[in-house]
Amino acid sequence: MFNFSSKESRLKEEYLYSIVTKEIEQNEIHKPLYTKALADAQGNQQQAQSLYIKYRVQKLKDDISDNLEQQEKERERNLKHQEKIDKQNKNLTILNTTVANTLRTFRFLTSCLVLVSIGFLFISYVLRSSTDSWKTWLFIGILLISLRLYLFYIIKKIKKIEDHKKIKKQLNILFFVLIPFSLLGSIVGVWLPILGLAMFIIFVTLLIRAFKFYTAFHYAKRNNLI
Repeated sequence: MFNFSSKESRLKEEYLYSIVTKEIEQNEIHKPLYTKALADAQGNQQQAQSLYIKYRVQKLKDDISDNLEQQEKERERNLKHQEKIDKQNKNLTILNTTVANTLRTFRFLTSCLVLVSIGFLFISYVLRSSTDSWKTWLFIGILLISLRLYLFYIIKKIKKIEDHKKIKKQLNILFFVLIPFSLLGSIVGVWLPILGLAMFIIFVTLLIRAFKFYTAFHYAKRNNLI
C-alpha cells in the first residue's frame, strides 16, 4: 500500500540535503560540525565530508524540531492567555450584569414606594375629618415620597459611575436603607397582610440581589479585575 507519510518524510529529508548541498557549494560550513566529522573520520577528508553532511542534516532536523516545539509552547501560552482574558471578560460581564439587575430591582422598588405613599396619602385624606390619625398616615406618605426621591437620586448617580468600587459604596447606601426598611415593613405589615407580604418579598429579593452583587464584586476584586 502506498504510504504517503513515508513519502512526505523522504521529501522533507531530500529538501534538507539540498540545503546542505547549497551550503557546501557556497562554502558556508558549520565549523563545529565539520571539526566533529573530521575527528570521527580520523582526519580522512573524504569520509569527514560524508559525515559532515550527515551531521548537518541531523542538525537541521533538530533545529526544525526545536522550532516546532517552541511554536507549540508559544501557541499554548497564547491560548492560556486568551482563556484568562475571556474568563476576566466573563467575570466583568457577570459583575456589570449583576449591577444592572440590582439597579433594575431598585427602580422597581422605588416605583412601588410611590404607589404605597399615594395609598397612605389617600388614607390620610379619607380620615382627615373623622380622626386625628390622618396626620400619621400623612407623615408616613410624605416620608415614603421623600425616601423614593432620595433613592431615585442615588440610582441616577450610580448609572453615571464607571468605577466599580464607587458603585459598591453607593449600592451600600441603597442596601442599608431598603433592606431594614423592607424588613420593618414586613413586620408592621402583620396588621396589613397584603402590604406585609409585599414588603417581605421585597426584603427577600434585596437579600438575593445583595448576595449576588457582593459575590461578583469580591470575586472580581480578588482576581484584580477592578
